[in-house]
Amino acid sequence: MKFLKLVIFTIVVSCVSPLWAQEGAEDFIDPRDIGEDVRQWAQNTSLKLKEVLRKSKKLNPEQKRNFLLYSIRESVEEAQGQAELLLMRFALNRALKLEGLFARQADELSMNYILLPAVKQAISLYERADLPYLEANKDKPAGEIEPPTYALFTKSNVGFLLTASNMNKTLEGQFHVLRYSVIWLTNDLLRSPKARRNPVNARIILEMQSLDQELQRVCERDITSQLNNRIRSALLESGSKIVVEGKSTSRGPQLGSLPRSIKGQDKRTMILYPEPELGTPICYRDHFPVTYQEYAIFLNEYRSGISRKRELISLGKELVQNFDEVFEVLADKFIIKKPEKITDLIFSTDFPAAWLTYHGAKTYCEYYGKHLPSQQLLEPDYWALEDSPVKLKTPGYLYKFLYCVQPLI
Repeated sequence: MKFLKLVIFTIVVSCVSPLWAQEGAEDFIDPRDIGEDVRQWAQNTSLKLKEVLRKSKKLNPEQKRNFLLYSIRESVEEAQGQAELLLMRFALNRALKLEGLFARQADELSMNYILLPAVKQAISLYERADLPYLEANKDKPAGEIEPPTYALFTKSNVGFLLTASNMNKTLEGQFHVLRYSVIWLTNDLLRSPKARRNPVNARIILEMQSLDQELQRVCERDITSQLNNRIRSALLESGSKIVVEGKSTSRGPQLGSLPRSIKGQDKRTMILYPEPELGTPICYRDHFPVTYQEYAIFLNEYRSGISRKRELISLGKELVQNFDEVFEVLADKFIIKKPEKITDLIFSTDFPAAWLTYHGAKTYCEYYGKHLPSQQLLEPDYWALEDSPVKLKTPGYLYKFLYCVQPLI
């Protein structure tokens, strides 16, 4: 078997602990690499992870975290000896690495921002990417089997990785999440022959390799929020520029005239959903979840009828619970508390707004001419604290992430 020589990022002379981010990938794919054993593992893993989600609902945070971690690790170990091709396997492998950076932090952080998203993403990747890939290449001879869409996979993952870095409670932990992200983005582009031959992607690869060489020389005492934000900006810019794999298929004359992204009334970027490479777009969706700062701006604009009560903001119905954990009123305006005033979890103006009720989420979207997503848009994104999407329309339900959608224009 001929292996593609990926860039292996290790630290020779460095002040920070080395990151072992080497992952397998085949440049020449043999039919046996996508044989029945691989298909069976993918199918069984998807079914098992769905059952894991169902069973985990009855567990407390610590039990839930351990159960999810055990289940992911078990699934990865069952694939040992098989070619590392499928996107769902990459998602699970990387979740284990990221979870290790949250080892001494709150169970809710690891559970809500690493483990649950990874499990849900793996299920979705199997159904939307891996299974179609296996079926499309089932009868192809050696040498004609193309790799999965790694560039599309890494482009779609940038937002998740940036959120994971934001939610880590230490600067060092944030740095290592971001460093993993740089390595993974680079290697994913290198894995895809179509992607790495594109001049835009080739430039991104060189820039990311240069950035990682710089990060190898960073000592822990030199890790600052400014450095981490610079890495985030580089990742965000590179992710937006990545040219994904895709065949030029006809999706109707009206689709070609649609811009891939637009600005909503709240000046937030919205993108076609799903991305054209994954299917026919049915709406525009916020590119990133609504942040605390953006929700504070909404509250200040929509002041009529808003009253503050104990730990909630009310507009006839509850909008935000645990108000005093995040917001304070200064000069008759809602503002975000300074980080040193917050003890339970780290929050900042750029963190996704949590503790929004259904009414609070709906009011925000409608104020800016948008609406909440329907049930068909729930996967593979992680819209709420609970696993059951049915509860999204239940009064009193608390959102973890809030995305708004609007019809195609």
